[in-house]
Amino acid sequence: MPNIAQAPSSKPSGSPLNRVSTPATKAATKPYLTTFLSLYRVIAVNGRRKYGTPAAKGDLRRMWTDPLFAVLSLFRPIVVERTMGLHGPLTVRWERGRKVLNSRSANQSFGSLHRVWQATLEQTIDRTAPPRTALMLGFGGGSAYRILRDELHLATRTTAIELDGEVIALAARHFGQHEGPDLRIIQGNAVITIHGLNERFDLILVDLFDDLDLARGVDTNGFAHALRDRCAEGGMVCFNTVAHDPSSSKRCQRVHDNLAKVFLHVSERVFEGENRVFIAH
Repeated sequence: MPNIAQAPSSKPSGSPLNRVSTPATKAATKPYLTTFLSLYRVIAVNGRRKYGTPAAKGDLRRMWTDPLFAVLSLFRPIVVERTMGLHGPLTVRWERGRKVLNSRSANQSFGSLHRVWQATLEQTIDRTAPPRTALMLGFGGGSAYRILRDELHLATRTTAIELDGEVIALAARHFGQHEGPDLRIIQGNAVITIHGLNERFDLILVDLFDDLDLARGVDTNGFAHALRDRCAEGGMVCFNTVAHDPSSSKRCQRVHDNLAKVFLHVSERVFEGENRVFIAH
């Protein structure tokens, strides 16, 4: 928990800083205390549901500290961990009641990016014929996987490729994203590793960035062909891009044009002002 600077005690006696509490002032603070405790209890219950019976000391600690940080972060962000990834600094922190993973300039999981994938998947997935298999190129903290599993309640068997080992570690340590029967995580360069896969997938999600910019190689014809080859008959590719300046806008358009060469239909949805998500069938 970050240090919060204390105000100097130079105010005159009787100021709000050091006035003795009276029954009246105590009564006035009760509604705020009651609200705080109510919020804490609600989030603590959700935390216990999330962690269950924790096996690790860290899980036990977070089962109780996470609800507190969630409430406090409604007033100011709270940094939990800072570390270095392959492309620069990574920060796990609580913001507005939610734990998120950020790079230097962009949200990597559970913030604005989570909203992008929420809107994309809610608008595009056919709930009457949900995807049985998914390929996630760029896993981050696991936003998209959490949406499929916990929000849309889909039993989709997922393969994820993530370049940064530190990101994989943070996803496990802070967001409970561990490999299991329905999740396989491969550490590697997705632009290259995709060519070594044999399986075809009902749903492919592409979220490959170096901070705010698209990762090298994702706007090539070869990568578009690889996506088509790994997409099952009747499947769908959702390709997230960010157009934040003229150069990035050109690369986004190049992604669209390459997809249009190898897929029958490509549409575009814009979220959060700058996220251009291309939907290819």
